[in-house]
Amino acid sequence: MRKYKKEAIGILILCSCFFFSGCKKKEKMEGSDSYQLFYVNKEETKVVAQQYEAGSKTVEELVIEFLGALDTDSENVDLKKPLGGNANLVDYYVKNDQIVLNFDEHYYEMSNTTEVLVRAAIVRTLSQIPGIDSISFEVKNQPLLDSYGKPMGVMKGDTFIDNTGKEINSYEKTSLILYYANYSGNGLVSVVKNPVYSTNISLEKLVIEELIKGPPTGADAYQAVPVDTKIINTTTKDGICYVNLSNEFLNTVNNVTEEVVIYSIVNSLSELSNVNKVQISINGDYGRIYKDQISLSNILERNLDLVGEGGVR
Repeated sequence: MRKYKKEAIGILILCSCFFFSGCKKKEKMEGSDSYQLFYVNKEETKVVAQQYEAGSKTVEELVIEFLGALDTDSENVDLKKPLGGNANLVDYYVKNDQIVLNFDEHYYEMSNTTEVLVRAAIVRTLSQIPGIDSISFEVKNQPLLDSYGKPMGVMKGDTFIDNTGKEINSYEKTSLILYYANYSGNGLVSVVKNPVYSTNISLEKLVIEELIKGPPTGADAYQAVPVDTKIINTTTKDGICYVNLSNEFLNTVNNVTEEVVIYSIVNSLSELSNVNKVQISINGDYGRIYKDQISLSNILERNLDLVGEGGVR
């Protein structure tokens, strides 16, 4: 196990051979010493790359050097260092091809926007190290949790690149009114969520993604859209949002009725200013009868009759 202490970074860099005692030393890397360090811009809207010439060669030495660099102010005053402040790294260890970073309890005090950008900058920097395949975060030796209370899991450099190949650099925070199932599964409950999202994706896709994730922890609302549903695409034209979903959308979610599933999507999308109606397809097929109840050939409008209290407990 390899440990990192922020306050002793200078000593660690000088004494890396002792720091990693008991562990098998990696062979020195061949190739370029040129890397990129990623910082957060002052406005906290994106991560910015800066060219960096590394003085180290081995995996262990590069990890120590990069962590020290990420905790050092950039010469560019418009950029913020990712480590330090609330992102206070307590220690870390390297196991096989993975780096596990352990932060103190102040990590969760960062805003959603700042946290995403800080995490992106750290992961994209460390994932350049030859021999390192993934990075994971812990807070007080427990896995980092997302806003839904679920473990974030391992991350790679391409975690922060969307499926069009564009870098996820620019983020915005938005407010969405979303509709989830009530306790009984026979009605809808409105929930306001304020996700931070990449501006590379549309708000329509974001709405569906948030429905698939489910309601936030503590909300008196329940999953309506099956969690394994995949979004094939969404397009909006003349006020109609066309949503194409995978076959997993046909899976059953507990006791949620067919109407609640469909109108969870329709009502949520209709809260967007550019959407008045919705048509749902499954693998591009608009001709299906959803669970023998609702024809997907119809263009649907919001149904507020389903919106009410949390249901009978």
